[in-house]
Amino acid sequence: MKRRATLLSSAMVGAIAAAPVQAPGPIPIRIEIADDSTCHVTVGGRTFVLPDQRDAFVAALRSMPDKTQPVVLSAPEPAAAPARYIGGVLYLVQSAGFEKITVVNEPPAD
Repeated sequence: MKRRATLLSSAMVGAIAAAPVQAPGPIPIRIEIADDSTCHVTVGGRTFVLPDQRDAFVAALRSMPDKTQPVVLSAPEPAAAPARYIGGVLYLVQSAGFEKITVVNEPPAD
C-alpha cells in the first residue's frame, strides 16, 4: 500500500495561526447591601456574606485561572452603599490578583 503525504502550504499555516482568539468577557461581581454590618457579594453563581465569608470569597477569586480578565463590580448607588463596602470588595478583588477592575453604580430601584 502506497502512502500519500499531504503538505500544507505556508499560506494555509499562516491563516490557521492567525485565526482570531475570542477573549473572555469580564467577570461580573455584584454587591448588595444587607444591613449596616454585612453585604452580599455574588460571583460565578456563588454568594458570599461579608465580612463572615471573606476568606471563602478570596479563595473563590484566587481559584479563577485567568487573573488578566477584567472584573466589573456592580454596586448600588453611592448614596445607598457606604464606601467601606465597595472599597472593601475592591481591596479583596485586588488582593486575589486581579488588576483590571471597573466599578459600575446601579440606578436606585423604583
